[in-house]
Amino acid sequence: MKLLRLTEKGHHTATAKGPTVLGANLLQKKPVVYVNYEMAEDYLQILLGAGDCPNEAYLVSRPEAVLSLGTIESLISKVENGPGMMVIDSFRGAFKLRGEAENHAGGAGYILRILQDLALKTGWLILLIHHRNRSSKEGTDGVSGTSDWIAAPDVLWSWSRPDPDKSGTLIIEGRIPPLDPMAVQLSLEGCEYVGTVKEDQEKTDKEAIQAVLTEDWQITKDIVATTELPEGTVRTRLNSFHKDGLVERDGKGVSNDSYKWRKVVSAQDNPLSAETNLLGPDQVEDKDQCQTLEL
Repeated sequence: MKLLRLTEKGHHTATAKGPTVLGANLLQKKPVVYVNYEMAEDYLQILLGAGDCPNEAYLVSRPEAVLSLGTIESLISKVENGPGMMVIDSFRGAFKLRGEAENHAGGAGYILRILQDLALKTGWLILLIHHRNRSSKEGTDGVSGTSDWIAAPDVLWSWSRPDPDKSGTLIIEGRIPPLDPMAVQLSLEGCEYVGTVKEDQEKTDKEAIQAVLTEDWQITKDIVATTELPEGTVRTRLNSFHKDGLVERDGKGVSNDSYKWRKVVSAQDNPLSAETNLLGPDQVEDKDQCQTLEL
């Protein structure tokens, strides 16, 4: 059995790099072991080539037909600077439960509890990737299989992105203080936190409104018709623009004298991203070649 070590600096495996993940500061770097049962070899090479190769990141592909507890413990023991994080991708590929076993506590639930015990014993964080069900529900309501998928893990990360051209939604739940759903831009090259879903939606709304504002007066309903945003949303965003000095307003805001709006010419020098303060962290541009090392 061979672990491949992906060397030198990079941001492709954030936990191995630090110092921030999804906008949060990391106290220290930790090694990461990725156990691949999901990606075909050609696509895996595309993924590895898209980002930099971080130090203390390791890869092993399909070490055995059905992943066993003994193999997991052996992989963990090969990493000198542990404990760290092990990613098993995916549950179905690694453990290959038959029939309805994935939906029963006696099948999937037993494996989940064994992995939880191993994590407590070794101090490692075990991240198990699992597929959603076919519903459109978010968070834990969208998890496929037995209820142990919700009860056993300490923390659940639920990811959805209906439109690949837009930010996706990451919902984090579990034995932690409540967190607002996060807007995340995910690509082959990296993973960027762009704010909470609420903040990201506000940014998107403001960009749409700013795109249709001109130096000529426009009434609110015309802006609503052009942007196709809810009228209440348009009013809230325009009032925010007005408060920040980005638009002028005229009228009394009543039925026979509705508000009219036009952009302030100097606002062209104020990028919306700066105004909303939602820029992500600087991206690392230098890239090194991936090398392999047998442990």
